[in-house]
Amino acid sequence: PLPSARTRTLLTLFRNALAVIISTITIMIVLSEIGVNIAPLLAGAGALGLAISFGSQTLVKDIITGVFIQFENGMNTGDLVTIGPLTGTVERMS
Repeated sequence: PLPSARTRTLLTLFRNALAVIISTITIMIVLSEIGVNIAPLLAGAGALGLAISFGSQTLVKDIITGVFIQFENGMNTGDLVTIGPLTGTVERMS
């Protein structure tokens, strides 16, 4: 059987996150092996990450909320949902 939309969404999310993590670690190891001091890079990345996180709090919060909705299977295609004054049927989830 074909995987559900929920399963495909979660697998894509994990695959992309894992690819970013592995790529970052690989780049840091390669730079370290060729003699580049990566301590300033890590410090700069930390500062940049902090600045980006303050600027994108709402976006990150919405993404995390979406992930939890997928994990908890809170809604599915075809469900009737009410958000504020609006009521409708879930047609697709991405």
